[in-house]
Amino acid sequence: MKVIVIGAGVVGYNAALMVSDEGHDVVVIEQSQEKIDRIRRKMDVMTVVGSGASKRVLEEAGAKQADLVVAATDMDEVNMIACFSAKQMGAKRTIARLRRDEYLQGNGDVNFAALGIDHVITPEVLAADEIIDVLTSGSAIAAEDFGAGKIRMVEYKIVETPIANMPLSMVRFPKPCKVVGIVRREGMVIPRGRDAIRPGDHVYVVANREHIRELEPLFGITKGRGAPRNISIFGCGRIGYQLAKALDRQNVGVRIIEQRKDRCELLAAELGRAKIVCSDEQELDVFREEAIPGADAFVAVTGRGELNILMASLAKQMGVGRVIAVFNEPEYIPLAEQFGIDAAISPLLLSAGAILKFLRRGQVLSVALLEKQQAEAIEVIAAPGSQAVDRPLSELKFPAGAIVGAILRNGKAIVPDGESKIVAGDRVVIVALPSVVANVARLFEPA
Repeated sequence: MKVIVIGAGVVGYNAALMVSDEGHDVVVIEQSQEKIDRIRRKMDVMTVVGSGASKRVLEEAGAKQADLVVAATDMDEVNMIACFSAKQMGAKRTIARLRRDEYLQGNGDVNFAALGIDHVITPEVLAADEIIDVLTSGSAIAAEDFGAGKIRMVEYKIVETPIANMPLSMVRFPKPCKVVGIVRREGMVIPRGRDAIRPGDHVYVVANREHIRELEPLFGITKGRGAPRNISIFGCGRIGYQLAKALDRQNVGVRIIEQRKDRCELLAAELGRAKIVCSDEQELDVFREEAIPGADAFVAVTGRGELNILMASLAKQMGVGRVIAVFNEPEYIPLAEQFGIDAAISPLLLSAGAILKFLRRGQVLSVALLEKQQAEAIEVIAAPGSQAVDRPLSELKFPAGAIVGAILRNGKAIVPDGESKIVAGDRVVIVALPSVVANVARLFEPA
């Protein structure tokens, strides 16, 4: 498959990296020579220096033969023009990263299909949705839903656990579940029965959504948190606004701390029930008196990643039970953990995952990137006649770097064992290392 990625910022870079790692033919278009040089050092892909809105540049990149064009620059208009031009030239599918409200709001005011855009990705909306998933996931530091919301995968940080150093095959879980990933300093492990959880690990667990809370004590979590009812949001740009609107619809108490006076006035007019505090990080007395008291969650979503980490860490020190920091720099993720932050969210990495999901559209229903792209969770439909169906899982030639976490059949979530069989039409949740994802997906394709 030939894929053209326009823009080599965080979204474009990570999209190109993931797609090229799967063996696809990738061309990256970028105006910055510095970013082009980085791409050439890190990836075996073709590069074209220039604007993705230029017909000449698109022709040089081979847009006529492209199976997918991803327009992921920071400028909406460039992305829209690039998709329109590429589609006119013969590209099969296009994705545009768009941010501006005037393009995204309203009742279908913009006809994206007429503009040659097959799919729109909005990092701010993805981030707001991810924050809500985390806030409603008890003591988990990350959560993903699969199987029409009936299957949930959560990430826990292990401090102490009664099953420490016990082979997973010996653990008797109170409800069916599957440990599908263990993250240690040396990297991601796709566990087997002989593997054990250690203090300090991060673990990914898949189970029926209704059973997650009952499993928490076994992972050392003595009392799961309920969904927070009073949330403070520090910074209210696009992400904060999307988040505040969603929380307001759920009747959650919201306090917003925003520096810009004009923005505060706009928020006060549009978010009737939210409390708006016009302040910044330098007014610590206001922060202590207005942002912290009564808050059971704190979310820092300014445009400055390092400030978000600092303020979320400060809120944690002041006693807020659950703090989240949003930033686009993947290298900040381990730093956030060192500062005691419960969840770190990168809108642009979420966007890269959404691009990957669209690329694999068909048998693959969903894709989630785990632990800085060290692994992927995918949900696939088992096609009739595929290699995966009607055979015990123990007999499938599954790569060592992959594991089946759950199956959705006739609306019921099943946590399988080695004797379980997949039947045609099942929705199957798999966690796999990037190097084996393509091989795993082929097991579920029609014969």
